[in-house]
Amino acid sequence: KLKNPNSKDEALAILDEMDDLLKVLEANSPDQTSIEADRLASSYLVPMRDIITYGRKLATLQFPEYTLNNLDQKMLKLMEQGNTQEAESIINANREDVKAKIAAVTSALSELKFIREYGEHWNQMMTIDYWNKKLVEKRVLDEQRKNERKEMASRFAEIVNGDFDKLLAKQAKMPSGKIIMEISADKWYSGAHRIKAMPAIGMYKNTAALAFGSGKNAEGGLAEMLGEFKIPQYSKRLWLAVFVAHEVTGATLPDVRISSMRLDRKVIWNQDVTVPLKDWVLLDITDQALVGDQVALRFTLRNKTDSENFKSIVFVGPALLIEK
Repeated sequence: KLKNPNSKDEALAILDEMDDLLKVLEANSPDQTSIEADRLASSYLVPMRDIITYGRKLATLQFPEYTLNNLDQKMLKLMEQGNTQEAESIINANREDVKAKIAAVTSALSELKFIREYGEHWNQMMTIDYWNKKLVEKRVLDEQRKNERKEMASRFAEIVNGDFDKLLAKQAKMPSGKIIMEISADKWYSGAHRIKAMPAIGMYKNTAALAFGSGKNAEGGLAEMLGEFKIPQYSKRLWLAVFVAHEVTGATLPDVRISSMRLDRKVIWNQDVTVPLKDWVLLDITDQALVGDQVALRFTLRNKTDSENFKSIVFVGPALLIEK
């Protein structure tokens, strides 16, 4: 699907350019390569043609998400409030439209994997029974998360139990340039978390902290925070500035624990936690930052190998978008 439905014309224009280039390849490449003809077609030319064919379909089809992109949040909120009448009203108002769109999508994309399941899922969402089940699942999950937060808060208090104000002294000295957005550490921390094994995430005053204690920590353990924001208007270069400070004690071996940042799926920074750091990390994200795009910023502390007697705390935030 299109990330932005309003970009259909732009997407089709790009696909037209790709089509023109592929036609040249289809006409000339058999005589200009030593690759056997069947392999050239099956491994290169046919997949390229499929990209354009399905790209055009995906760019022009009307998916239910384009008009109901916040349906989950809205419906679950109504169900939690006990307002099933309003929830049923939304379903009744959209059922036929969704049915028609799903019929068109599943017909046009019938050869793609999981397209039938996609259609069934949307049709199920047009029933109140679906949302009753989702409400039950949400309440169970909320209770699990509540218990996990209590356990993590206790673990966090045990690990992050000192005075780290001096380590964070440079936090108040903002980088140069025009600050066009600030994502506070508290807001970043309040987003989605991902925990594996026994690390902890919490707040130290106005700074988020991700930590591993000094006990045994298994390979693959991680703590991760997710923050989402929309890229604002900017006219020069766009920089992401994040305050980061490392605190390590014990058997501090290199290449065991790594802190990193990802913008959407791309890793934009990583550093061994044994490297001294207590300052702003400044990253040019201009080439990834399209105005109006909703992006995900992840900060991760990862344990690469089994370790013991290696305590590490990474203080993070705030994050700034700077134009300069």
